[in-house]
Amino acid sequence: MTIPVNKVKVMAFTFGAIVAALAGTIFAAQQSSVFSTNFSAQTLILIYACLVLGAPAPSPERCWAAWL
Repeated sequence: MTIPVNKVKVMAFTFGAIVAALAGTIFAAQQSSVFSTNFSAQTLILIYACLVLGAPAPSPERCWAAWL
């Protein structure tokens, strides 16, 4: 009886997508609109760096490394 790795990966990806969607919905509702001017240049660079560094295996450590 082993853990089905593929199923767990899909579940983790789905859970992450749900959390991101909820966070984006709450942010958009709070701001009443979302434009690129709502973010500072530093925040946009940080988000982009997290996406690039976290692409193979997203982890908080990589995002913190990009932030530092």
